[in-house]
Amino acid sequence: MPRTLQGRALLALLHATFLTSPLSAHAGEFAPKWHQPYLAFDRIVGNTDTDPQDELLFHDVRDNTMLLLDGLTGAVEIGFPEFLHGDADVLARDIDNDARLELVLYRRGGGPVVPLMRVIKWTPGGWTQLFAHSDPMSVVGFCSLRSPSQVELLEMSDTDVRVRDMAGNVLLRASTAIGAWTGVEVSAFSLDIDADGIDELGVVQHMFSSDIRTQFFNWNGAFVPTWSTTSWFLNGGENTDGDPQIEMFGWNTLDGHYALFDGQTGATDLSLPEFKFTENAQVNAFDIDGDGRREVFGVRPAAPGVTPLLHAFQWSTGSYATMFSVADSAETAYPLQTRLPNQWEYFVQKQHDLLLRDMNGNLLFRAATAIPGWSGVAPRVAQVDLNHDSVFDLVIQDDNTLRVVRHVAGSYVQTWSSAAWRHVGMAPRTDGNANEALIVLSNSDNHYALLDPLTGAVRAEFPLFSEPNAGLAPIDFDHDGRYELLFTRFFGPTRLSTCYRWNGSSYAQLYSHQDEPASYADGPFRTPGASELLEMTQDNLRLRSSNGSLLFVASTDVPQWTGVGTTSAVLDVDHDGVDEFVAADAGGTRLVGWTGVVGVEYGRDLPAPVVLTSSPNPFRSTTSLQFSTRSEGVVGIAIYDASGRLVRRLDQRLPAGSHAVKWDGRDAQGHAAPNGVMFYEVRADGVKQTRKMVHIGN
Repeated sequence: MPRTLQGRALLALLHATFLTSPLSAHAGEFAPKWHQPYLAFDRIVGNTDTDPQDELLFHDVRDNTMLLLDGLTGAVEIGFPEFLHGDADVLARDIDNDARLELVLYRRGGGPVVPLMRVIKWTPGGWTQLFAHSDPMSVVGFCSLRSPSQVELLEMSDTDVRVRDMAGNVLLRASTAIGAWTGVEVSAFSLDIDADGIDELGVVQHMFSSDIRTQFFNWNGAFVPTWSTTSWFLNGGENTDGDPQIEMFGWNTLDGHYALFDGQTGATDLSLPEFKFTENAQVNAFDIDGDGRREVFGVRPAAPGVTPLLHAFQWSTGSYATMFSVADSAETAYPLQTRLPNQWEYFVQKQHDLLLRDMNGNLLFRAATAIPGWSGVAPRVAQVDLNHDSVFDLVIQDDNTLRVVRHVAGSYVQTWSSAAWRHVGMAPRTDGNANEALIVLSNSDNHYALLDPLTGAVRAEFPLFSEPNAGLAPIDFDHDGRYELLFTRFFGPTRLSTCYRWNGSSYAQLYSHQDEPASYADGPFRTPGASELLEMTQDNLRLRSSNGSLLFVASTDVPQWTGVGTTSAVLDVDHDGVDEFVAADAGGTRLVGWTGVVGVEYGRDLPAPVVLTSSPNPFRSTTSLQFSTRSEGVVGIAIYDASGRLVRRLDQRLPAGSHAVKWDGRDAQGHAAPNGVMFYEVRADGVKQTRKMVHIGN
């Protein structure tokens, strides 16, 4: 999973582990593993062949042709002279469930350039072309419209839509399958409407016109048209009633009103003429009672000649019933749990006020009347569980006053306020306190500080660092559950980077330097149990240990380093839990990695290793991630697809011992994960390990 440094904001959280001593000169060093003088790094592709490491996509800066390189050795595996960087795209997907990714390369064409698609795969004899075609195309994606384990290509051109199987056969061509086809403003999407694990296809014409047309297709040995709409802009779907299929949300392009359609038949399930897109109304769905069906919430703001309205609907005994209907004007509105973990309230933010209502519409709290000294000037609110009781508290910024409102003893009260600070964000746990801290800026001179969220007491101030010249990045170097604080001053007469760590009674300086400030990425570059910071400046790369020691400097440690056009990315090409990084400039691209013994942590004892297996592997629907932990604590469990996209997090607090965490093969939204190679990462006891598994679907 590459992590690019270019343009990364310092305020982003960097997750790392702690290393207490600098690199031993006898243990190893950071050095280029390979160097390609004329190739520029584009992105990681994934594992496409029989070796365990990933392949990387590059382009030749001399002629812009694209190439695929072995990530560990830098050897060119195959070149694509027909496909030029900037004019072509490369997609990767395991379409035959052999745990190796196939490649789809396509160029759109235009002018004298002919469109072209090639689909290739690795075989024991080398790369083999599955098929090629030169049909026009502007957008290409993967879908599964016939079975959960069968992959098709969804191709869109300026005037047509095609579905093509992986043998190259066209299964559907919209221009011939839809009788009234015009080929104007064309689009398409796939969506599992009937919850059978197989997507249906929606084809759209006149996308930006009032007579927008959508035709749905289902697979039944061939693509069969099911239902269609005209003059309705459909914008997603959710299950809101008693049947298993989802309802499609949409608004009418002629008069603007919203409605819900039965996803399988197209019948109007719920018409909402009082809520119109043209009046800036919004309709959203939330499952507030945990029954698997989402309730529908309509919000209509006040406007000249328009009465404000909040209206909530719930499916009950065969129809939608009103939960509540009130004449509130809202800029934003959504459900929250602010009293009990399983009890919902409806939060409403107005231009000068904040409200909470129960799900019967009764007013529980209004900031304008309940908060002393409320000015209503530009109110901003963050919903945060400040004391980990599974209910949300409100951190409110009202003009220059910072306030916290909590539900205490049956009512909402302002627990504290301060005119000295303004809220920036939440810091994770950084000291001996069990609760996180508020990151704030002084109203007098903009310097950073940390406040106790429950009392408003100042935990620490950092007068050397103030906005807009400085930024803050909390980093848990040693994975003890407490984050260190890295401040960097980018501008001003003196540049400064300082890292602070809680020593049991105060924040002590861990290190400080005046090197040019940089964008950052973290990674375990020497061992899975400890990370370092990779810093990128305009013309240099530096790798720094957590005590501030320099482990690698590109300008001195890379032969022929020019520093012109410096770029970098962090990636683990061989999946050993230790990252490499790209060091690129006008002199070419290098992959830099640790030359010592991987897995040996320098400067302190390595915690007992985490043992990782998954069973079954390959798996169809559910697998068990098995590992052991040395001590009680929060275990970070992340699942990624072959492209490095985060699919699901399963973090949880676990005791010491052996564990088996089940994963149902679905992402955070409940959708089935893609078939093919996937990776799961477990962080525990200061160690991060990554393993491979294969999802083969049903």
